[in-house]
Amino acid sequence: MSKPFIMATGGECADSIQYVEATGQTYRDLTKVSGVAYSGGMMNLGWRDRVVVDIASMEMAPQIPLLLAHWNDPGARLGVVTAKKASNQLLVSGGIDTSNEKGKYIAEAGKKIDWQLSIGADVMASERIPEGEERTINGQKFQGPIVHVTKALLREVSIVAVGADISTHLKIAASFNMITLASNQPHPQTQKEQHQMDKILQDFIRAKYSLGPDWDETAIKAHLTTVGSNVEAEKADMLKAAAHGSSAGETLHNTATPTVDTPTLTAGALNLENVVGKTVEKALEAARTQETTRITDINKITAEYPDIREKAISAGWSKIQTEQAVEVLKAYASKLPGATGNIIVRNGPSVDASALEASLSFQCGIKEDIIKATCGEKAMDIADKHLRGMGLKDVMVEACRLEGKNVGVAFNNDTIKAAFSTVSLPGILSNVANKKALQAYNAIDSIASKLCSVGDLNDFKEAERVRLVDVGDLELVGADGELKDSTVSEDRATNKLSTYGKVFTLTRKMIYDDDLGEFLKIPTGFGSRGKRKIDQVFFSRLLSNPVQADGKALFSTDHKNYTGGLTSALGVESLEKAITKFMDQVDSDGQPISVEPKFLLVPTVLFPVAQRLTMSTLLIGGDAVVPAGNVIAKYGLTPIASPYLTNATYTGFSDTGWYLWGDPNQVDTFEIGYFRGKKSPTVELGETNFNTLGMSFRVYFDFGVREQDHRGIVFNKGKV
Repeated sequence: MSKPFIMATGGECADSIQYVEATGQTYRDLTKVSGVAYSGGMMNLGWRDRVVVDIASMEMAPQIPLLLAHWNDPGARLGVVTAKKASNQLLVSGGIDTSNEKGKYIAEAGKKIDWQLSIGADVMASERIPEGEERTINGQKFQGPIVHVTKALLREVSIVAVGADISTHLKIAASFNMITLASNQPHPQTQKEQHQMDKILQDFIRAKYSLGPDWDETAIKAHLTTVGSNVEAEKADMLKAAAHGSSAGETLHNTATPTVDTPTLTAGALNLENVVGKTVEKALEAARTQETTRITDINKITAEYPDIREKAISAGWSKIQTEQAVEVLKAYASKLPGATGNIIVRNGPSVDASALEASLSFQCGIKEDIIKATCGEKAMDIADKHLRGMGLKDVMVEACRLEGKNVGVAFNNDTIKAAFSTVSLPGILSNVANKKALQAYNAIDSIASKLCSVGDLNDFKEAERVRLVDVGDLELVGADGELKDSTVSEDRATNKLSTYGKVFTLTRKMIYDDDLGEFLKIPTGFGSRGKRKIDQVFFSRLLSNPVQADGKALFSTDHKNYTGGLTSALGVESLEKAITKFMDQVDSDGQPISVEPKFLLVPTVLFPVAQRLTMSTLLIGGDAVVPAGNVIAKYGLTPIASPYLTNATYTGFSDTGWYLWGDPNQVDTFEIGYFRGKKSPTVELGETNFNTLGMSFRVYFDFGVREQDHRGIVFNKGKV
């Protein structure tokens, strides 16, 4: 299965490009770059939620391609970098090949503008952190909802103009080693030098006359002619400003041609960068702001057109140009009824992953209150009014569009691969499968859930359950008013989690057949099986009559909760005796526990007898002269029949044995322990085998069932 791909701008970057000018010659080494490619923060990549990539688990090759704007093209390869992790950041260093035209442009432009670095990585594993939960990643705390990319493979690093985090940048600046002029040494000037302009002088003149960064030396000289100035005069103006320490702004607004004097300067005074620095930086800041505004406008205009968005940003289109392109596409699409693929015109509200999930939930019969609680009222309303009838194919295509992935006009294997590589689709299908499984789980009536108490288990080790069973009786207070200390009596039992699960697959055939119902039959079945599994484990434990911590069987004469022989068959007298035995149970200091039986658990063959015994108010037959009323009916016992009691696959099965059971809210009989309160099976995206054409899901359920207190159950063996 193909993996999602992320392109995300990281942290602040530093430069190491050097530019040295001395004695009329220029030496350039435009190969070295270094910086922070990703600072570990949260990024808005246009996905359903913001994204944080785990740097510690990121994998990377010894050498990483350095690209221009993530272009997968040989001509866009600028060089190579190496990457390393330090202080929860991703650091890179390497070089730009300036023999490449694009590389030369990046290096030259980097002296004037601040570039950004951006990473391109394959998503190997990810997890959605829901709203209300907190997660610490890269040494920082993040609040959900976010997508936590837990494992990624770094594929490339790109130089971009504006990325996901516009506050970070790669500087390709210059450091200068200028000639020191002693106090009594004139500045050496030759006729040739008088007519040449170095980079600093060009920047000074551009800033002074508000010229753009694309004005080269020839254009600057032409402009100086039109304003009545020349190179020599501008150089003298610049040196004079440096000597007097004036700011760039003060100098640049003085358009009068100064007297050409050679000032006496020290090395410290000749800081020419400070002369123009503030003004140039202000101009660059304005350019960055303008670029950010342009991209923001384009994102809004092309919300429904990801292909146009990518082209508009990379080609430098203006807001007006982008609007015109969208209008042309709309006009063209209006002449193509039913057109699909990349040409789509949608009226009404925008569709997101929650709306798609709500639409599928409607399709598979999920109750509206559940859809509203999990997807939100707005998403449910959009799905109800605009997305009714969407099939698997529709959802897969829409998931691709949500994340800007290209899909063709015809639905084919490439569409399936693109959909599987999104973050949205696996989440949508997993959530819908979970809802379907939960609905099926809740629809099954579990006997164990009625008879057992519920507990939480935090791990998979054998857990000791300590129960307070007695605090001793209140004692008479003597004349001295002294109260005696109480003694606490405890009982100890255990429970342990086990995991039950299976894998199921959304196959390629199901996708092409657009058979959502066939796919959802599987989690529905697992939801039912999950509830039945609890009963299977419970009755297997109950019928085996396990040995307890005191060395005695759960049901035994020592525990005073067992009766055998012919007189134990279910009937009026045996039931009356069993009720008496139940109510005579005592705690550790010999005092009655004062708990009455609530349930009468019987095999299915004895269910009619149990109903007559517990529901009828009259007894008919017999020669004894006794009142005819049925006192058993006054106890309010609830008869429960279970086929597990007579199932031959269980050790200890019987069609004559029956049980009196206490209310689990009053006495711990058996306990169902769930892993951290999760009381239903979980469905999630699993790893798909390469040989499997489809998307695999796994369903698993963590719980444990153990007996807790023998005083809450009485067992009668019945006829042998």
